[in-house]
Order: sequence, then C-alpha cells, then structure tokens
Amino acid sequence: MRACTIAVVPFALVAVAAFAQTDNRPAAPNAPVAPARPEAPATTLGVGDPAPAFEPAHWIKGKPIGGFETGKTYVIEFWATWCGPCIAVMPHLTDLQKEHPEVTFVGMAASERTPKEGEPDERLPFVRGFVRGKGDLMGYRVAYSPDRDIATRWMTAAGQNGIPCTFIVGPSGQIEWIGHPGRMDEPLKQVIAGKWDRDAEVSRSKASRAAREKQAAFAMALAQAQADKDWDEVARLYGERIKDEPDNPMHSVMLYQVLAGRAARPDQAAKVGAEVVERFKDNAQVLNEIAWFTVDDPSVKTRDLELALKAAERANDLTKGSDFMILDTLARVWWEKGDSSKAVELQKAAVAKIPAGDETETTKQIRKALEKYQGGAR
Repeated sequence: MRACTIAVVPFALVAVAAFAQTDNRPAAPNAPVAPARPEAPATTLGVGDPAPAFEPAHWIKGKPIGGFETGKTYVIEFWATWCGPCIAVMPHLTDLQKEHPEVTFVGMAASERTPKEGEPDERLPFVRGFVRGKGDLMGYRVAYSPDRDIATRWMTAAGQNGIPCTFIVGPSGQIEWIGHPGRMDEPLKQVIAGKWDRDAEVSRSKASRAAREKQAAFAMALAQAQADKDWDEVARLYGERIKDEPDNPMHSVMLYQVLAGRAARPDQAAKVGAEVVERFKDNAQVLNEIAWFTVDDPSVKTRDLELALKAAERANDLTKGSDFMILDTLARVWWEKGDSSKAVELQKAAVAKIPAGDETETTKQIRKALEKYQGGAR
C-alpha cells in the first residue's frame, strides 16, 4: 500500500509552490502543446524593493488605507475564500494584529475564482458574506479585487504562486520580508523594533528566489518533455536534479516511475530502481513507494518483482513488521509472484496491525485484499 509520508505522483508537474495551496488546475488531456519550451516568469520584486502600488477595488472590512505612510509598518496577506490553509491561519493573524496594534494588517483577497462564461459575478457579495461570517476571527482589515492586477504586481512579480503569502512593508516603504504568515512573527517583531537585518534577508531571499526559479524552470521543461514523450530529455532533466540534490529521494523515485511506467523502458527502470533502493536503503517510505508502484500502477507493463521484493522486505525490516501499509505492500509482491500462502500470511499481519476503529478507505482495501488472497482468485 502506498504510504502517506512521501507524496510522489508520476508524470505530474513537480510542485513549485512553497506555500500551502494554489488554484492551478491541470490542462485537459488533449490540450494543445506549445511548440517551444516556455521560460519561467522573471521575478522582479523582492526584499528591499519599494512596495508596489496597493489600490484594492473594494474594502470589505476596516478603514481603507490610501497608501503606505512613511514611518508605519504594514502586513499585506494574500488569501482566498477557497483556500483552506488561508482560513486556518486567520486566528494567528488576528492575534498578531492584537499584539501589534500599531501595525496595519490587510487581508487581500485577490485570487477569487472567475465565474464561468454566462454566469453572474457574485464574488464581491460572497467575499463580504464570508468575512461577515468570520466575525472577530478576522480581526484586521480586509480588501478584495476581482481582477488580477494587484496579485500580478505583488505575488507574480515576487515569484509567489501559493497562498497564504505575506509581505511586510517597513517604515521606509520597502518590502522587508516575504513568506508564509505562520513564519512572520520574529521578522515582524524585528522590523517593528528597528533591528531587522534587511541585507541578510535580501541575501537569503535571493538564494531562495534563485532556487524557486530553477525549480519552476525544471517543472516547465519537464512538463513539455513529458508532453512530447521525449523520455531521453525527461531522464536528463531528472538526472540534473538528482546531481543537485542527491539526498532528496523525490527526483530519483519519479525518474524510476517514468521509466517503469509511461516510458516503458524496463531495463533503464531496473538500473534506476536498483540505485534508489541502495541509496535510500534506510528510508522505509521510499522503499515502500518503489515496491508499491512496481506492483500496483497500471502504467507498468513489465513488473520487476525482484526489485519490488527487495525494497518491500527491507522496508518491512526497517519498521520491524509494525507498519500495516508496508506489510500490505509486501503481501501484494508475494501475491504477484504467485505465492498465495505467503501473501495471506503477510496480509493477515497487515490487518492485525490496523488500529482499532480505523475504517478509512485504505484499511477497507487492505481487508478486501486479504479476502481476495484467501479466495485464491487472480
């Protein structure tokens, strides 16, 4: 069974957002593909730069601000009504506003979903009702703009594509910090106290931005190569990432998944898979991921059961037979190898390790697998 600890989705874009949630939706399967590989958008706004114009179309709550006054500090937090992580952080923002009444906090809703063609635009009354319903939970100013102008000037320019995202604008009108609101407590305190080391943050921010832009360029090139079914280019791109981050298992696992699955290159997949199992031999979740994908994913036409067995047995040894999902994987490997009795034995162990009262879809599937193995039907 696929474990939840490592999230590896083959053939999808590598996640670029550093934050909690985006409104990006996958293109239709038959969507046209651009003939040239696109470039990642340039980042033009960063720490130390003057804050862009801030002119929301509507002020939903609190007194409007006409701009950034010299000598005052502002927190501009981008959010949306559809964003669960944004809602989760609202109490924290409210607490910070209470703690720092001299700072102007603004929740800027600039990413509300555009209505479909022919449908009425009810976003403004919806946002108003949403904010009204939150009451004191949103204890700070709230603004809304239906178009993307503000989001483009701030979020896009700063290379941020996930929300919630916060900008601290300092007394000089310059951006002092950009990041998740849950991590801004200390930077905000230092900005208020006049002790903030902007130069150090500029250096850190530039390094982070460079890494983010590199990741974005990789994701876009990878998407194009996969759309073109250019598997040599896919392998080359993943190879570069593996060299850059040899201790990050994600790229190695995804390369294996591509080669074993959609690319249908079993010999190359076997080589990469063996390298992953050896390099991450002490990471039970990575090993389980390799094994489960090998035996379960429908895109895999040639299943390397010996590799799957080696990975699953090592994962089970590392967890001392205590992880029911890994036991489920190991049982499935033996089932695919044709050893029904071994599969039943391990699947019984998996079921026995399921916590009392755990009736999720995953555990239901594990119990069904035991019935299947006991029935002997293939």
